[in-house]
Amino acid sequence: MSHAQEPRIPLLPTLMTAGNILCGFVAILQIFDGRHYEVNLHYHYAIVFILLACVFDALDGRVARMGGTESPFGRELDSLADIVSFGVAPALLVHDIVLKEIDTPKGLGWLISCVYLVCGAMRLARFNCLAAMDTKSSSKSFRGCPIPAAAGVISSLTLLIIWLDSNEREIGHWKYVLAGLMALLSYLMVSDLEYPSFMADEALVPLGHHQHRGHRLHRHELALDAFDHLRQLPALRTGASLGLPQMAAGD
Repeated sequence: MSHAQEPRIPLLPTLMTAGNILCGFVAILQIFDGRHYEVNLHYHYAIVFILLACVFDALDGRVARMGGTESPFGRELDSLADIVSFGVAPALLVHDIVLKEIDTPKGLGWLISCVYLVCGAMRLARFNCLAAMDTKSSSKSFRGCPIPAAAGVISSLTLLIIWLDSNEREIGHWKYVLAGLMALLSYLMVSDLEYPSFMADEALVPLGHHQHRGHRLHRHELALDAFDHLRQLPALRTGASLGLPQMAAGD
């Protein structure tokens, strides 16, 4: 393969995605450490790192769109990061906190965790395929619940359960609610339901031109466009009515 065919690796969005991966990995380590202690401090840390990974996930795409550096490499790397931070880490977290206590029927807890992880991976793979086939439509809406949103909901509710447990409040059958919610989110991720995407609204489109993201205006086009906007100002229209000299756009 020649160097011209190698994927472009933008620096700043890649650093944001790397932060996503590292947060997911640290969250997994904290979950493993939490298994050896009676206090829930490590689980708190794990949830914090999962939520921090959500921040990095939101930043990498936005930075890439603002800089016009979106690429297939970034899309694939982002999916690999998401399956770690929003697939493996939340599945382990909920299994250790809630699902492992569900023993009727036996094995239901780890089955729900596995289904969530597999559905999250399928959702990411489908998104990449649709984005590669039709970039324009993929920027308008999402098919299936985004996995970062699912992980954020699960982590927040798990934090609530940990807080209730630390205050010696009876959880009772509420743990089954989280299990049912996790199963519901697994279905929503692979469903055909469409969710609105805000990618197109984030793009900074100069001077009212609605152009496809990734295309930039040349400097002389910006200057002409600015001049056309200035000519529409009330003060300049008043000057024209008083007989003041007007400049042509090509002068």
